[in-house]
Amino acid sequence: MKKVLIISFSFPPSSNIGARRPFGFAKYLPKFGWEPIVLTPELPGRSIGKIKVIETDYKDVISFYKSKFGLDPQKGLQEQFGIDSSKNQNHPTWKGKFIELVKGIITYPDANKGWYNFALKEAYKFLDTEKVDLIISTAPPIVTHLIASKLKNKYKIPWIADFRDLWSQDTLYVEKSKVRQYAEKKLELLTLKSSDAIITVCEPHAEQLKILHSSLREKIFVITNGFDPADFDGLHENRSDKFLITYTGSLYGSGRDPSPLFIAIRKLIDENKIDPAKIEIKFYASGNFPEILAEKYELVNVVKVYDRVSYSRSLENQINSTVLLIVEWAPEGKGEIYTGKIFEYLGARRPILAIAPEDSIISDLLTKTESGFATINSSGICNIIQKWYDQFIMFGNVNFYGNDDEIQKYYRENKTRELSMIMSSIVKHTETESFL
Repeated sequence: MKKVLIISFSFPPSSNIGARRPFGFAKYLPKFGWEPIVLTPELPGRSIGKIKVIETDYKDVISFYKSKFGLDPQKGLQEQFGIDSSKNQNHPTWKGKFIELVKGIITYPDANKGWYNFALKEAYKFLDTEKVDLIISTAPPIVTHLIASKLKNKYKIPWIADFRDLWSQDTLYVEKSKVRQYAEKKLELLTLKSSDAIITVCEPHAEQLKILHSSLREKIFVITNGFDPADFDGLHENRSDKFLITYTGSLYGSGRDPSPLFIAIRKLIDENKIDPAKIEIKFYASGNFPEILAEKYELVNVVKVYDRVSYSRSLENQINSTVLLIVEWAPEGKGEIYTGKIFEYLGARRPILAIAPEDSIISDLLTKTESGFATINSSGICNIIQKWYDQFIMFGNVNFYGNDDEIQKYYRENKTRELSMIMSSIVKHTETESFL
């Protein structure tokens, strides 16, 4: 069995959505002739069964500098400087802008760069004594690719760089100055030029990567995220007696805006088409944005906001919902990325409502899998909710009629099979070159 070193900053028991993809690969790669070894920071309570995990120390850069300047490492900078971040997400004060500038300088090129030396130390120890046939790094955070590039150049081991989100081309999660974008672009080109393949989660990302890394165009592939049906085994099913719409995940402040849903629900209530006592919208998300919207649209008795929960609890909440909600980025978002949650939702087998353009890849996925609808139009949402609500009142449930053949394509095992084919091709090509 060939060996692959997977470099991932997040790995179970971390509840971070970024931990699911590398874990899924590691779980199923042995079925395709690969033994995974995972390099990741130490985390209490880790027990991954048969998967070999190399744990390392980690230094948080931001916490280190907070302590150095006499600040509380456990509290946010904006909180300690008396800035209400919840009110300044879209229009930050000069203090907020200054703090973000300082953070950007301290954390360049990656907020998790404090892992770099610790990871290399343990990787060197392992690779000096063990033969590994391939390296996979998955990002974000980008430090994983920096580590993998270093190992590739030192040990001449083939390397696949996995992009769950883009690097220098990503402007959704972090606002970047032109100087920062330029520096990141140069570093990305320098780092990735030694990669043997690049994989990413959707076609729009692949197209952007092909533009930037034109010399690697033929080595860029798409392997979407997926879900593991086994994760849903043994979950407690207890459906609500209300028409329950559930959102799990982050709204990134107000970056993902569910306002069209709130407008639609308000309209349906005002027209007496739905009973506010029989509908509930639950958000398992950090931040108070849903509460702000609930007050604005007078839906405080309908909307409930909870803290983020564990992965298994999140899945349980999903299967016990009537409808599951996806919210695309706004206003600049164009539905050109998949959220990892949408694949979990497929596994939960509940109807999906996506606030996303009707010509988006999200809409295309929902159409092919026959698992829901996508629209950014509140009137369109009204029609969909009205239809599902009437079914719920009549039958006590809204049935899910997904296309199983299409949905099965997103099983973690099938996604790992796609990855294994790329891995085997790279290793075979490397061995042929070595022989010649």
